[in-house]
This record gives sequence, C-alpha cells and structure tokens, in this order.
Amino acid sequence: MRRKKIVPCLFLTVALCGCTTQTVEDAKQIEESKTYVSKYEYETDTDGKTETQAYSEEKPTFTDWETVTGITMPPVDYKEGTVKYKSMNEEFSMGAYEYSVTEAVTTKDLNYAYEIMNKDSADLIVNDMIKAYPTGRVKLEKNNFLWVKVHVKYDGEKDFKTSMQTFIIKRDDGHLWNSGDLNVIQDEATLLYPKESYRTKDVILKAGEERDYWFLFSVYKYNPQINELYMGGTLGTACDTNSIKNYSGNLIELKIEDKTNR
Repeated sequence: MRRKKIVPCLFLTVALCGCTTQTVEDAKQIEESKTYVSKYEYETDTDGKTETQAYSEEKPTFTDWETVTGITMPPVDYKEGTVKYKSMNEEFSMGAYEYSVTEAVTTKDLNYAYEIMNKDSADLIVNDMIKAYPTGRVKLEKNNFLWVKVHVKYDGEKDFKTSMQTFIIKRDDGHLWNSGDLNVIQDEATLLYPKESYRTKDVILKAGEERDYWFLFSVYKYNPQINELYMGGTLGTACDTNSIKNYSGNLIELKIEDKTNR
C-alpha cells in the first residue's frame, strides 16, 4: 500500500522597484528570474521505501510592457483625506522655494526637447535617453513621453542642491495606478553631478533666482480620452512602490497638450 504526501515548497524572489527607467527587457528579466512554486510528491510503500517526484509551475513569458505591468504594478488607492487634488498653475511652498506646474505635453519623440530648451540642455537629455530609446521614439504605441514644466521661485540667500524627485499616477477604471517614471530634470546639476543627479533628480537652486525646469517622464498605457494623470506635488518624495502607496500630500491634475502627431 502506498501513501502519497504532497509538500509545496515556495521560493520567493523579491524585486525592488525604484525610479530608474525600466525597459521592457528589464521587466521581463525580473519576472522570468523569479522562482515559482515547486511541488514534491513523496510516495511511501508498505516497506517504508520512499520515492520522490518533483515538478514546477511553468514560468510565464511576456511579449510586451503592458503584460508585465499588469502583473507587477498594483493599484494605488488612497484613503479619503490622505491626498489633496490640486490644479496646474496653483502655487505651492516647499521649504525655501515656491513652485507651480505650468505646462504638460505628451510626445512620441525626444526631439521635442529642442523646441522647449537650449541646444546644450536638449543634447544632454537626448544623448542620455537614446540609450533606452535608440530610435528617439517610444517603443510601444500606448506609451508616451510626458514633458512637465515647473516654475520655481527661490528666495534663499545661498545656492543649494535639492531633490525634486516625484511620480506620475493615472486614474483608470475607478482606480489610481503608478503610470510612469521620471527620467531626468533639465538642470545644470545634471552636468555637475551626472551620476548623482540622474539617480536623485537633484537641481541646484540659485540664490534669489526664478526659473523654469522641464521634467521628462516615460508614461505607460495613457489614453487621453479616458485617463487622468496626476503628478505628486511634494517634490523630493521617493518614488518606489511603497512610498507612492503611502504618500500623503498634493496630487496635481495635469491638463495635457497632445503633440504625439507633430
């Protein structure tokens, strides 16, 4: 007589998602490197001998970004009163400086940089982003580049370097979803501290200066007909998944100009 005992053994691989730009291939590798449930069957006969059989669940394969994000990105639904919804052109205070979001534009290509900033700044952005986007355009039809113009007034007496890290979320089907990555902020900090500023999204505020900054995001699965996009209004906020989920502060609704067919 044989007795069968099935013991499931689960090996879990945890992937940490930060704010760096994640390509389709990166996401595929994260998902396909996970170890899925392995089950071991132990069959014991009347003589006490044990035979073991093992099998594993098949790993999924992914063909595009939408499939991956559908699995790795949970909805972000804030409790009532946790966040305040604000509008573009409203002024906000962040310590020693004030700022407002004045423009938001979507495109399919990086060359828009040359229309809104000087050549040196545009070259810096395009040369960095071309590594992830070799054609200078988004890879999938449902993806977009989002350019957000932020006007900053700083009344401090000394220059100082600060993070303006933030995030983008999307309203879709009654839920909020993490919907993009901040790639870079156009600022001289990008030249002076290239490794640090790309990671922390630092800017250098000049004493008594008032100026504009362009934030470049990669936005996923955005449909202007049915989706609303919001930018986190507390600049300097970490944008890993846990920080976004537990965020409390302003969400700025973006009124976006569509230039994807330019």
